[in-house]
Amino acid sequence: MNVFVLGTGRCGSTTFFHACRHVTNFTVSHEGHAKKLTHRLEYPDGHIEGDPWLVDHLGGLGRRYPEALYVHLTRPEDEIVESLLKRWEHSAWLRYLQSVYRPVTEGERRQVCQSCVRRMMENLEAFFETLAPERRMTVRLHHVKTDFSQFLVWIGAEGDLTAALAEWDYQYNRSKG
Repeated sequence: MNVFVLGTGRCGSTTFFHACRHVTNFTVSHEGHAKKLTHRLEYPDGHIEGDPWLVDHLGGLGRRYPEALYVHLTRPEDEIVESLLKRWEHSAWLRYLQSVYRPVTEGERRQVCQSCVRRMMENLEAFFETLAPERRMTVRLHHVKTDFSQFLVWIGAEGDLTAALAEWDYQYNRSKG
């Protein structure tokens, strides 16, 4: 069984990965295939993958892994946008957005971020609506200790689950500013 952790980015996926490293009955990676041009969706059985870039591959992912479990990692839209804006100069994702939207003026940055986050959220919500309820779960960043504990039970996680929960006391990949 595979588990895919999907979100918009800037929603806690790096910390989710660190927490899952304490699970011993799954392999785990974060953006493990993000730079691959081929074999992008090939993951071993018994794997947890957290990768916001998979939002662009939802159709293929759903067809290739029809029995997988899917986690929607969420954070309020305004917080995601603020985090993106703080990382504007240093984000590969935002460089990509500028190439799609044309050079973006400083005054347009917020609007571009909001538009992209909304598009990603809409795509994720539509994808999750297609899944049977027993194959989907939402983990909310602001309720992560409770939700992540439920996630561990849901997947039948084994390992140092206390250490896994403790990872949420530290913010990895935090936006500065």
